[in-house]
Amino acid sequence: MNSFRDIDFVIPESITSPTDIPKAFIYVDDITAGGELADHLNGRVDEKYRHLGLMRPYNATMSKNYRKTALQLFKEGVVRVLVCMDAAGMVCHSFLFNL
Repeated sequence: MNSFRDIDFVIPESITSPTDIPKAFIYVDDITAGGELADHLNGRVDEKYRHLGLMRPYNATMSKNYRKTALQLFKEGVVRVLVCMDAAGMVCHSFLFNL
């Protein structure tokens, strides 16, 4: 059975601040799984942080505005984890490292 438990290490056991979550890109090969993984990781943070959108899915089916905003929030450190498809991940790297 597939499980997201193997990636739970991305969210520290006890966080005192969203910045305790390391910034990361996580790559998946399925759009649906990406959304589910982002939800799973968000479920691991304290309820007081869940509304912040610390973990976000990121793929080509999202609107251009969503993708642009998500990347900007990631760069600023508001979004801590982007769950990307491989192709979308290449755009993320390009955006972050070619500014």
